[in-house]
Amino acid sequence: MKTTNCGNFTRDGKEFILTRPLLERPWMNVLSNGNWCYVASHLGGGYSFLGNPTVSRITRWHIDGVPRDTVGKFLYLRDEETGDWWTANGYPPTRRTGGWKCHIGLGYNRIVARHNGIASEMTWFCPMPDAATSSGDDVGDPCLIWRVSLANKTKKRRVISATAYVELALGNWYEDTSWREFYLLFNRQNYLNNALYLRSTQWVKYIGGWQAANSDANNIWFDKAVFLASSAAVCGYEGDRYEFIGPYRDLKDPRAMDSGRLRNDVGLGRDACSVLQSRFELEPGQSVDYVLLLGAIPREQDEATELFAKYLDVARADAAFENNQAYWRKVTGTPHIETPDDDLNTLVNYWYKYQGANLPGGTATRATATSESTTSGSATPARTR
Repeated sequence: MKTTNCGNFTRDGKEFILTRPLLERPWMNVLSNGNWCYVASHLGGGYSFLGNPTVSRITRWHIDGVPRDTVGKFLYLRDEETGDWWTANGYPPTRRTGGWKCHIGLGYNRIVARHNGIASEMTWFCPMPDAATSSGDDVGDPCLIWRVSLANKTKKRRVISATAYVELALGNWYEDTSWREFYLLFNRQNYLNNALYLRSTQWVKYIGGWQAANSDANNIWFDKAVFLASSAAVCGYEGDRYEFIGPYRDLKDPRAMDSGRLRNDVGLGRDACSVLQSRFELEPGQSVDYVLLLGAIPREQDEATELFAKYLDVARADAAFENNQAYWRKVTGTPHIETPDDDLNTLVNYWYKYQGANLPGGTATRATATSESTTSGSATPARTR
């Protein structure tokens, strides 16, 4: 396979590996199971939504002609002995992280990096319908699995904190971008059993046009509670975006990373984020694996116990990933072409089928068919320039 100035396909053509984080614009991959959709950037940015990206947005993302992939599923790592910190995502892309690579795969994104002797690997994917029985019309569970591995490659014991950050904006994307300071007043957040839950008492359900104040598409509860949970023990959490980032700062330099400590509090009626922190003591050569789960339940439900039982465990998350890959092997399995051009074979045999399945109306996105769903880019691993 040919190598471009930003990366190359693997020999089997099923991954495109980006070798540098600073691109002209974010490289997007649509990770969807027809229910939950994560329009994922190569840095872990992008946004998540349920069913409809305009009125059922889950996480915030900024669309800008001058790229600024500034809000995502970020993991901050901190050496608790020296105070040195960095992001496992390679964000910002101007801040050097050794060995950074992003694997754009069929149904997943994986970022690997290394800094000061600590190797990290993160994989994002959606749990798919059962690959063996799926008809293409069924959908997966409303969640995103975020699989994390950390390893100590040095010859001394290390104490590393891992702080996961997700910025939330429930409901109508247009209202959040236009009247953000108003709609954040309706956020209601709570922490329960290693998980942060967010609900909103105000939802503008209509896509556009004028609606009466008493319309059943306005002034209603958002119908889901959104959560971030961890399979690792949580030593700290934060629910207020302002408290995590700090005044006159941004996610390149959040105040919380100065001390490495979180408030263990939420902010009612504040701009919401979900931040969970765990701390690991790693002996030389030792590694740790854990799972972060971002998902949704009916707003009346207290806890996401069913989804936790299915996915909030390393072995179960790995089984879900195997099913995810079996699902996409089935989608891209036949027909296959053989031509003298290896790149053409790769695009037609895998990526055109994958991209078609992730477009509105495709087998993986039955619930995502709106015009806004391609505004920020549909699945684009097939770009070869």
